[in-house]
Amino acid sequence: AGKNGKAITIFNQQQMKQLKVIQTNTNMEFINIDPNSLD
Repeated sequence: AGKNGKAITIFNQQQMKQLKVIQTNTNMEFINIDPNSLD
């Protein structure tokens, strides 16, 4: 906790639900990228 960071990764919806809990506890921002946008 107390660390600020940004992780750009591809997650499915189940993982995103889990990550939102992690995000709240660690102040880390997770950005979900649409795989179709990675050309």
